[in-house]
Amino acid sequence: MAGLVNSITLMARLVNSITLMAGLVNSITLMAGLVNSITLMAGLVNSITLMAGLVNSITLMAGLVNSITLMAGLVNSITLMAGLVNSITLMAGLVNSITLMAGLVNSITLMAGLVNSITLMAGLVNSITLMAGLVNSITLMAGLVNSITLMAGLVNSITLMAGLVNSITLMAGLVNSITLMAGLVNSITLMAGLVNSITLMAGLVNSITLMAGLVNSITLMAGLVNSITLMAGLVNSITLMAGLVNSITLMAGLVNSITLMAGLVNSITLMAGLVNSITLMAGLVNSITLMAGLVNSITLMAGLVNSITLMAGLVNSITLMAGLVNSITLMAGLVNSITLMAGLVNSITLMAGLVNSITLMAGLVNSITIMAGLVNSMTLMAGLVNSMTLMAGLVNSITLMAGLVNSITLMAGLVNSITLMAGLVSSITLMAGLVSSITLMAGLMNSITLMAGLVNSITLIAGLVSSITLMAGLVNSIQLHTVVGQIFNLSVSSPRSFQTILFQH
Repeated sequence: MAGLVNSITLMARLVNSITLMAGLVNSITLMAGLVNSITLMAGLVNSITLMAGLVNSITLMAGLVNSITLMAGLVNSITLMAGLVNSITLMAGLVNSITLMAGLVNSITLMAGLVNSITLMAGLVNSITLMAGLVNSITLMAGLVNSITLMAGLVNSITLMAGLVNSITLMAGLVNSITLMAGLVNSITLMAGLVNSITLMAGLVNSITLMAGLVNSITLMAGLVNSITLMAGLVNSITLMAGLVNSITLMAGLVNSITLMAGLVNSITLMAGLVNSITLMAGLVNSITLMAGLVNSITLMAGLVNSITLMAGLVNSITLMAGLVNSITLMAGLVNSITLMAGLVNSITLMAGLVNSITLMAGLVNSITIMAGLVNSMTLMAGLVNSMTLMAGLVNSITLMAGLVNSITLMAGLVNSITLMAGLVSSITLMAGLVSSITLMAGLMNSITLMAGLVNSITLIAGLVSSITLMAGLVNSIQLHTVVGQIFNLSVSSPRSFQTILFQH
């Protein structure tokens, strides 16, 4: 009690308990020795070393230990109650549990060592390093860890309850689960590492980086992630429940599914990356960019995307259910189908891009522009398109079922068929463009203008065209099937511009 001991050494000895009450010991060394308990009550120990020794429990109550070293030693529990340890090092040693209650540890290092559980209750650890070591669970209850590093190490679970970790780094390491309950992590880095699940419940992560790493699932429940970067990494699922991600970047990475439930993502970028599905349920994405990337499906359920850009990228399907997209741009990209169910798209632009089908069910598109692009079919079911422009582009069929198009302009473009079933087109303008057939079934066209353009046939079944103007243009045949079908104003450049005009009353 308030005494001073230079060294306590046990060589194959057995001691039941060593207790220091405000005492000072320079070194405690066990060489194949056994101690049941070491207790420091405001005591100070410079070093505790176990060389194949065994200690049941080490307890510090406001005590101070400079270093605890296990060389093939075994400790059942290390507990700090407002105590301070500079370094805990395990060289093939085994510790069942390390617990800090407002305690402080500078560094915990495992060299092929094993720890069952590390628990911090408002404790502080500067660094936890595993060199081929194994930890079952690391738990922080309002605790702070500066860095957790695994070099071919294994951690079953890392849990932060209002805890703070500056960096978690895995170099060929394995973590089963990382869970943050209102916790904060500055950076999680995997270099060929594996994480089964990362879960944030109102937690914050600055950056998650995978260099050929694998993550099964990343889940944010009102959590915040600044950046997720995959360099040839793999993520099975990313789920945001009212969570926020600033940027998701895949460099030859693979993500199976990204789901936002009222979540927010600033940017998703794929550089030769692959995403199976992106789903937004009232979620918001500022920009989705694919540089030779592939996305199987993008689905918005009342979600919002500012811009989708494909640079030689491929998207199988884009579906908006009351969703909103500001701009979809394809630069030599390919989209199989774009479907809007009461959705809204401001602009769709194809620069040598290809879209198989665009379908609007009460949807709205402000402008569709095709520059040497190709669209197989456009179908509007009570949908609205403000303007369609084709610059050497090709559309196989445009069908309006009670749909509305303000203007269709072809500059050396080609449309195979335009069909209106009670649909309305304000103006069709062809500048050296070609339309094979225009059919109106109770449809209405305000004006058709051909500047050296060609229309093979115009058929009106109770349809109405206000005016047709040909400037060196050619219409092969016009057929009106009922008295309702009529042309109010016909202006031609020469009497032989029409091959046949057939009126069938």
